[in-house]
Amino acid sequence: MSESTQGIPAKLLADFADYCLYLSPNNVIEQRFSMEHFITGGYTDREFPISQRQLSQLEQLVARHNNSDPLQSEQIKKEIERKFLTERNTTLRRRTHLQSKSDRA
Repeated sequence: MSESTQGIPAKLLADFADYCLYLSPNNVIEQRFSMEHFITGGYTDREFPISQRQLSQLEQLVARHNNSDPLQSEQIKKEIERKFLTERNTTLRRRTHLQSKSDRA
């Protein structure tokens, strides 16, 4: 992922059991899957462009998630996934990686 832009590291927004969400300096949400999910499920890290308004909404949902009971937390996590982590908003890291490989060939 874009670990840093202009030397600024990505900021951790949420730490879920199966993945973490980071905010890169160029307003891109980075979904980084746990090593277990990477190995067993073949999941790859993904990126989602986000506006300032969306970022504010995401931060509010993460705060609610952190202060909720387990059942409500799971519902909020699903809401986060539905609103911010959908395929239509993603740039798959694997696709970018494969494109850069073909450019070198």
